[in-house]
Amino acid sequence: MNGKISSISAEVNSELGWVDPEIFAIPDEKMKAFLEEDVLKEYKRFLHDLLRNKPHTLSPEEEKILALADGIENLNCI
Repeated sequence: MNGKISSISAEVNSELGWVDPEIFAIPDEKMKAFLEEDVLKEYKRFLHDLLRNKPHTLSPEEEKILALADGIENLNCI
């Protein structure tokens, strides 16, 4: 059961991997204006927590390099 849940979780994370980079791409001033809108009231905490990690997040290019390096590392283990 745990394996099944882990597999589904990995699939969901893979499908939603584009969301964070899209949010991070919004200019800071524009995001600040968005957060002041009542429409996003329910999502403010989520967005604040997400944006807190923005400085520690790799760019899409860096993510690709890391993924390639991980693939090479896994090949060496075989």
